Amino acid sequence: STLSESYNICNDEYWTVNSLIKTIADTLQVKDYKINHNSNNAILPSNHYGIFSNDKAKHMLKIRFCKLKDSLSEYINWYKLNF
Repeated sequence: STLSESYNICNDEYWTVNSLIKTIADTLQVKDYKINHNSNNAILPSNHYGIFSNDKAKHMLKIRFCKLKDSLSEYINWYKLNF
């Protein structure tokens, strides 16, 4: 049988939806943005709790992760060059 697993990967950091959005906006130097949790089109719920954890992936896959803030700029630059 095939085992299907789902993993959240975020180093050993504690992220909320709002803190993730703020970090990405800061990295992209977006100064003016609004988080609207009341939108029918929202893909994520209003959340101030940590919802992203990599404990499962870290233990099952035996891997280490870098911090999101350290790698986000590198990923954005790669994306701009490739897409």
